[in-house]
Amino acid sequence: MNLRRQVTHCIDQETSAGRSFVIAILAATSGSTYHKSGTRMIVRKDGSWTGMLSGGCLESAIAEAALESLNALTPTSLQYDTTDDADVTLGSGLGCKGSLTIALIPFDGSSTPLKVTEIDNHIRKTLEFLELPAVSRKSTPEQRDLVIFGAGVDAKPLCQWATDLDWTVTVVDPRPAYASDENFPAAGQIFRAHLTRELADEIFHDKSNPAFAIIMTHNFNRDIEILKILAHYDLPYIGLLGPEKRAHDIMKNLTPRERHGVAPVLRAPMGLSLGGYGPEAIALATLAETQSGRYKTTPETRRYQLINRKPDVIILAAGLSSRMGSPKQLIKINNETLVRRAVATAAKSGAGNIFVVVGSSSEAIRHELEDLSVTFIDNPDFHEGIASSIVAGIRGLPADSGAALIMTCDQPLITGRDLNDLIAIFETKFCPIAAMTYDGVIGVPALFDACVYPDLLSLKGDRGAKAVIQRYSDDVATYHCPRAATDCDTPDDILKINYMIDSVTGERAT
Repeated sequence: MNLRRQVTHCIDQETSAGRSFVIAILAATSGSTYHKSGTRMIVRKDGSWTGMLSGGCLESAIAEAALESLNALTPTSLQYDTTDDADVTLGSGLGCKGSLTIALIPFDGSSTPLKVTEIDNHIRKTLEFLELPAVSRKSTPEQRDLVIFGAGVDAKPLCQWATDLDWTVTVVDPRPAYASDENFPAAGQIFRAHLTRELADEIFHDKSNPAFAIIMTHNFNRDIEILKILAHYDLPYIGLLGPEKRAHDIMKNLTPRERHGVAPVLRAPMGLSLGGYGPEAIALATLAETQSGRYKTTPETRRYQLINRKPDVIILAAGLSSRMGSPKQLIKINNETLVRRAVATAAKSGAGNIFVVVGSSSEAIRHELEDLSVTFIDNPDFHEGIASSIVAGIRGLPADSGAALIMTCDQPLITGRDLNDLIAIFETKFCPIAAMTYDGVIGVPALFDACVYPDLLSLKGDRGAKAVIQRYSDDVATYHCPRAATDCDTPDDILKINYMIDSVTGERAT
């Protein structure tokens, strides 16, 4: 019995016994989630539950909240949002990039068992009360029939597993000792008879939803008889157990018209080539093939591949510039503002998307960069220090970001080539962090793999990325860049840089 049917069965049991319980129902989802809306879970009065609404991470928390709802006999809703990277560190830890809205609907014990329609009506009214979208009970996939000819030991796991996958299974075998209810408790029907046209008409009567057929009698002549009859029906799949040569020998005993009737849908040997031996391996391979035929998919392995994508750039430009006396992001070096110069340098580096974190002087900086291809990230907490800008920058990255290059706009002597060399070291060393070294220190610009994002998100106060770099000191790749030591904190620094810029970067000072 699959999990969906188990939940339905348990609800029936609890209502029949007059016990109180809670139905937790997935009312809405967005993004990537393990289940979709309509999925149910039952939580009993003793705290035990049946069913899943997540991948197994939230169920205990849901059950705890469900008991509170049951004690108060008051419906409520829960919200889990895993689209935020901080959730991985501070929240549920799912990291699935999706959100779930769950309704908890208590049912008090009743001596009169509730009907399915009564339960569904109560859920519908409760969702309206909670102002949640209406959802239907998670429906069973379109029922498909699977007919197994042969009741040997290898047919048993095939029948059981197919039923778990929502197939309605019919077993056909003339041997009563084999084709028994004890051997095939999951079968919908068992015919203890040889296949005839009359029996076939009964089994394959639904032409709008034709059954899949599997032949595993282990009897050469019986397989011939079955295929001769199946040739008269328009079936989507016929699986024949045994090697290819045996199938060729069987097909020789069919008339040309019969061969033409079965050949297009015949799988011989049946099943995907998965490897393994024994009844269970045969059942797995056969079910994999029939599932693919049922849902009209092309079986393929989906191998994970590393995406060699350019890192995103985060330019920190939200500070107050208290030592400078005016917004240094907008001070000009060689007739170009520092923030615009930083964006131009990042664009020359071969990096990917450029994000500019703004806070103080946000409007002026946006105006300065309005003609450039950048994305702005607001940091309303910029007064708390540089850590808040780093956190805002990481939070503002796209969900599939693989790495981030963090830089400031007050190191104007750094060139695009310097950043490109730093990126090359990061990509070839396979390290979590690559940072520049200058004047005996390791600092920004620095590249951070996505695996380090939780560390960056935990930064607080006026401590920058150096704290994280030091934490990973044994795994940091470095690029020596003396030019990075020159920054802009005071008016004297600006005069000095304008004097140096020609000899250091090759630019003509203006």
